[in-house]
Amino acid sequence: MAAAPPASGTSVAVQEQAFVSRLAELTGLDPKVIQAWVNVEGAYAPNGTGGYNFLNIRESTSRSGVPITGTTSRGFAHFRNGADAATEAAYILEHSSIYQGIRRATQLGPRSQLAAIAASPWDAGHYGGGRALYNAYDSLVHGGSSLLSGVGHVASGVGHAVADAASGNPLGAAKDVADQVPGLGGVSSALDAPAAIANDITKVLGFVFNPQDWLRVGYILAGGVFVIGGLFILARSVGSSTVASSALQLLGPEEQAASRAAAPRTRTRTVYVTDPEENRRESVRRRAARAEPSNDIPF
Repeated sequence: MAAAPPASGTSVAVQEQAFVSRLAELTGLDPKVIQAWVNVEGAYAPNGTGGYNFLNIRESTSRSGVPITGTTSRGFAHFRNGADAATEAAYILEHSSIYQGIRRATQLGPRSQLAAIAASPWDAGHYGGGRALYNAYDSLVHGGSSLLSGVGHVASGVGHAVADAASGNPLGAAKDVADQVPGLGGVSSALDAPAAIANDITKVLGFVFNPQDWLRVGYILAGGVFVIGGLFILARSVGSSTVASSALQLLGPEEQAASRAAAPRTRTRTVYVTDPEENRRESVRRRAARAEPSNDIPF
C-alpha cells in the first residue's frame, strides 16, 4: 500500500502516537522505526484500512484478547483504539515463528530493525526491498524543516553518544552519531554486525562456562557410549560365525586350506554304552568261531 500520512483528525493523530508508544514499549522496537512502518503501511490513506489498524493486520479473531470491533470487506481488523491495536500487533510479533528476525533485531540498531521488517513476510513485496521503509525512516530522522531542526537531530545524537561513551559503550556511541548524520546510514548498519557477533559470542561463552550445560552433554555422550557398546556386543555374538564363513568363502582354495589348518581343532570322544549280556554273547560267538571250548550257553 502506498505511503501516506494519517488523516488530519486529532483523534487519529493521538491514537497513532498511542499506538507507536505502546508497540515500542511492548516489543523494544525503536519508536521512529515503528512510525516509519506506520507511514508506509498507510492505514489512513484513501481507501485505507482505518479502524486504528495502523499496521494493516488481517484477522477477524483477536489473538491477544483485545476486542476487535469489526473487519473490512478485505479482512482487515478494526480496533477500539491505538493501544488495543498495538497490543494485538505486539502479540503477533512476539508469538509467531515467522517474525523471529524482527524479535532478534530489537537488540540491534534502527536500521537492522528496518531490514528485519522488510525481510519478514509482513509485506508480500517486502516494501520494495526495504527502500520504502528506509526512505520513510530517513525522512523522520533527517527531514526537518529548518537548519535548526537538523542541528537538533545531530545534537540529540551527540548527546546519546556522550551518554553511551560514558557508560563504556563506544560502539553504541558511534551508532548514535551515524544514525543522526545524513549519509552515514550505511555506517550505522555496518556497526550492527559487530554487535550481533558480540551477542553470539556471549551466548557461546555462557554455554561454555555453565556447568549444567556440560553435565547435560556428559549425559548424552555416556548414553551414546552405552548404546554403541551394546550394539557392538550384540553384533559380535550374533554375526561372528556368519562373518567368518563369508570371509572364508572369499579366499582361494589354498588360503582356505591354510586357514582351516591354522584353526584350532576340536577333539571329540565317542562314548559307547554297552549291554553286559550282549557282550557275553558276542564273546561266546568269537570263541565258537575259533573252536575254543566254552561252558557258556550262547543263547
